[in-house]
Amino acid sequence: MLRRYMLQYDINLPVVIYVNGSRAGEAIVFNSTGVYNITVYFPGDASYYPCGASQMFTVGKNPVTVLIQSPRRIALIDAGVPVTISLTSPVGMEEGGVKIYKINKTYNTTEVDEININKNMTLLLKFKNTGVYEIYALYEGNRYLLPNKSNTIIVTVESSYFGIPLFLLAIYSIAIGGGLAVAFLAKKILKWGI
Repeated sequence: MLRRYMLQYDINLPVVIYVNGSRAGEAIVFNSTGVYNITVYFPGDASYYPCGASQMFTVGKNPVTVLIQSPRRIALIDAGVPVTISLTSPVGMEEGGVKIYKINKTYNTTEVDEININKNMTLLLKFKNTGVYEIYALYEGNRYLLPNKSNTIIVTVESSYFGIPLFLLAIYSIAIGGGLAVAFLAKKILKWGI
């Protein structure tokens, strides 16, 4: 559908082309799905009798490719992660509803966001819990395009305090605590002497 089709026929005589009984040219574009009867007819002349051939064609929706991408694989629960969703089709018309599934493998829960998209969109995904998430987009299709599922990306969502991931905060705290302990011991040793 929405693609341009050129009819080829093995005759060097002037012919008339009909689609479902209506006259058409050699290039045909279907604007809707359905069954079409295409007839190539030679009206005849002084040397040949009239003749023709018909064939039924079923026109369906076009395929679409759905791609989801993220520049990061680790996200903070209070900051989220940016993702880009892209739709591509050989005929254009890449628009419609998309459901984004965020499956938390750690807590066995699923979150669903619904958006409308026109070709591509970048958005910030937020999460309710920490854990490892599988994220994919499901394009619902439209009048011209079939539904399709995207690739899956994996994102780890971490807790944070003041925008610092909890695991980094723990490492920093240990390093700071160790540094303070060494400073305290060094001060005691220098005060009392060795």
